[in-house]
Formats: sequence, structure tokens, C-alpha cells
Amino acid sequence: MTRTLFAIALSLAIPASAMAKTYDIATLSKAAVAEVKKDVDFDVLLPDELALDYSKRLYIDASTFGGGYDITFGAVRNCGANVCALGNVEAQPGGRLAFRDRVKLANGSTASFKPLTCGGSCSPPTLDFRRKGVRYSIQAKLSASKDAEQRRQLIAAANEALAAGPR
Repeated sequence: MTRTLFAIALSLAIPASAMAKTYDIATLSKAAVAEVKKDVDFDVLLPDELALDYSKRLYIDASTFGGGYDITFGAVRNCGANVCALGNVEAQPGGRLAFRDRVKLANGSTASFKPLTCGGSCSPPTLDFRRKGVRYSIQAKLSASKDAEQRRQLIAAANEALAAGPR
């Protein structure tokens, strides 16, 4: 616990631009994909890369729930808290697009986008899209600080996930 708190405090002391790194999500998530494929009967989609506002080791955790899956990217192993979570890709059969801000993906389908929002705590930018009756969601603490750039990065991530096809 002390190590985790120290890592978090240290990360807050470093300027964001010094922390940004692009991660090869597809490669890092291979074991997680294999794990969730055992329990879901629909395509597992992931972007090739994500540019996160973080530059150290990335930990990947996977879980399944109610017929869906969640592949989480964290600053520590088994991160279950907002403070160490860096992003996730989640999928659930059914469901609607969650946000009012609609955007178009390369394949012509509609997605919904939510920028970074902060209240009692902050919620990272998120993009939802549907494919074959499944709602996919990509959420990440991105290297971009402006809403337009976050939108562009998440649209690119969704387009990569769709272009790559099932993992």
C-alpha cells in the first residue's frame, strides 16, 4: 500500500508531458484476451495502441461479467481504484451508446464520446461504439489534454480495434 501511494504521489509531481507514452495494447493484452475469450461468445476488439498519460510499466487485468468483459490497464497489478486505473476496454452484449456527443467512425458507424469530466473525482474520456449487437467502450487517461485531441485519439483507437478485427 505504501509503495502504491508513493508511486501515485511521484506520478503527480511529474509534469504530464514528461509522462506520456504510447503502449502496444494489442501485444500487452494477449494473455488478457485469451482469458476473456474463454467466457464470452462475441468478438474481443482492442486498439493496436494507446497514448497514455503515463510512462512506466503497464499492468493488464481481465475480468468477465454478465456475458461481457473488461480489460483494464493499470499503474499497479490488480488495480481496482480510480487513482491507479489508466484505462480499459469493455464490451457487453446489447446496450445503447452512452453519451449524447455523436461521432462517426471510419466504417460509417456512429459512436458516442464523453470528454474528461471532473466532479468529486475525474472520469477519463470515453468512446462507445456498437458492432454486431455488442457495445464496446474504450476509456483512457490520454496524453492529450484538449477535448478535441482526446476525441481524435479515441476515434483512432476505435477505428484500429475495428480494422484489426477479433483478437
